[in-house]
Amino acid sequence: MMRAPDSPEGEGVLLSGLKDDPRVASNVCWALHNLADQLEESRSQQTNALSPLFVTIARALLATSERGDAGEHNLRCSAYEALNTTLTNAAEDTRAQVEQLLPVILDRLEKTFKKFDKDGGGELDFQEVKALLQYHEVKYN
Repeated sequence: MMRAPDSPEGEGVLLSGLKDDPRVASNVCWALHNLADQLEESRSQQTNALSPLFVTIARALLATSERGDAGEHNLRCSAYEALNTTLTNAAEDTRAQVEQLLPVILDRLEKTFKKFDKDGGGELDFQEVKALLQYHEVKYN
């Protein structure tokens, strides 16, 4: 269950699960991805069920992608994929917040490429890059 951060129960089971071990957090990302995916038909509406928690979910997924252990159990990629679906299916009333996240996502993409260059042609995480680019392609094209 997800709850707004100011609710009596705090952040809720799903969002707190993003702080659990990587295997559990990756499964929570999958659950959030599927919940957001169910809102596809309502994304063109002024608001939808995701709107009240949009910023909280987006911040939690971005924080999850930055965890030191995010490379385990495909957690980083799962967080980006969940973020992609959350952003893609966001209603019109979250547009300003979505637009504010774009520079953050582009910065992440730039850091990914810089890391690749710094590592001297090391292995680039194409799944991570793909997840970041899919957001841009779907939301702004």
